[in-house]
Amino acid sequence: IDQDPVTAGVQAPTTSTCMQVFPYVVAPLSRQADIQLTWGAGGQVASVVDVTNHVDVPFSPTPQASYGFSFTAYDPYAADPLVFVIAAVVFIAIRREVSKYSGRYRALFDDSPAAVLEEDWTEAVEHLRSEYDGKPERVERFLLAYPSVLRAAVDKAFVVRANPAAVQLLEAASEEDLLGYRNGDRVSDINLEAWAAILGALYRGEKTFGIDIATRTRKGRSIWVQVRGADTEPSRPGSTILVGLADVTHNRARSEAMAELVRAKNDFIAQVSHELRTPLTAVVGLAAELDSGDDLGSDERAELTGLMAAQAREVAGIVEDLLVAARTELGSMTVQTRVVNLGDEVEASVHGLGIELAGTEDVFPHVIADPGRVRQILRNLLTNANRYGGPNIRVRAGVASGKAWIEIRDDGDGVPAGLGEAIFKPYTGSGSRPGDSVGIGLSVARQLAELMGGSLGYSRNGSETVFRLVLPAATVSSARALASQAADS
Repeated sequence: IDQDPVTAGVQAPTTSTCMQVFPYVVAPLSRQADIQLTWGAGGQVASVVDVTNHVDVPFSPTPQASYGFSFTAYDPYAADPLVFVIAAVVFIAIRREVSKYSGRYRALFDDSPAAVLEEDWTEAVEHLRSEYDGKPERVERFLLAYPSVLRAAVDKAFVVRANPAAVQLLEAASEEDLLGYRNGDRVSDINLEAWAAILGALYRGEKTFGIDIATRTRKGRSIWVQVRGADTEPSRPGSTILVGLADVTHNRARSEAMAELVRAKNDFIAQVSHELRTPLTAVVGLAAELDSGDDLGSDERAELTGLMAAQAREVAGIVEDLLVAARTELGSMTVQTRVVNLGDEVEASVHGLGIELAGTEDVFPHVIADPGRVRQILRNLLTNANRYGGPNIRVRAGVASGKAWIEIRDDGDGVPAGLGEAIFKPYTGSGSRPGDSVGIGLSVARQLAELMGGSLGYSRNGSETVFRLVLPAATVSSARALASQAADS
């Protein structure tokens, strides 16, 4: 094609790159010349046709493959120069059309902002067909039952091209770093279903497939990738698969976080229902006993009434925690501060809960806080220690650097390592036993402490679990300031 065969003698092969299917005919290359037409992809000769005495030779190249055209004239002077000139014109016109479509394809592929791979899965599908000849709709089950077959098939998938966006997404050094046969040994168990879905779709001859898959970039970073594939070569299924990739790691993380939040809230509702049911059941039972107990003495009635009142206060405390959590989330929670004696609030909380302390302070500091909210915090801390801590509960208090502090201590096992902060998050229990808490009491306690300018933390001190509440200490100046504000209002 490139030279006049009459003057060139035996002509060397020439090569074109065909990017679009162009069925055409080599004709009428006859007479005395011995002419062969060869073509193939990836350096492999797919066909050799002797066109010496053939009038028409149909030729349909496959997209994105290289083809060699070899014309050997052993007796060039016997050929008609005019025939070769016509043939040259025809082939030049074809080459121009091929180049035009080739440029369009390269622009779409290389300049696409989306990550795209071109892959050849023919060998993979052929291997799968040699291993499985059952019903097509059950091929995924077969692959999951025999993962070695799946990995062997993935081994035979060949990555032909990768655009710059794919190189960037997968953090590869270059395009060549992504090309070649895939490594089936890198298919993790978590991705078996995804790879089985891809192979199943190709096995059944489906034109498209889509899955999400966990993978690692060439730099070892774990990501989730959304994979969308399309078979673009109907004449050779599986030979030209265009695969689009998108990083969905953040979407996956958000979905998992949302699912975890829904699960936690469902657990929370179940736990709240349980927490409310226990005291309400007691109230109903005690009320029924009082109603039917005509023979009860005054002391017995007083005892039952006291128990019923304690259970009612328990219900009221849970409801109050829920209200505080809702108001805090809406940003409408407020506190009314004044001088508060921590000793009075400890005594009131202990009496209301009906628990006994193994030790306490003789003198407690005064703080600037909301007395109702301080009592709510102490009730939550004492309830937590009484239910989930050890048998011995102590209360300690003091003042340091202008801050008053009070500690609720018990000799229990505490929470597992690493959960010291998690227990203060909404809808999170202590984690030491199933159903340990409604998952909101400690969160509410910390929120209230912070609203009053203080803090609440957890720690282990030797064999004791310690919850430490810190609040602004009351001084003469702060007390006068509060009194002046009250007088102005």
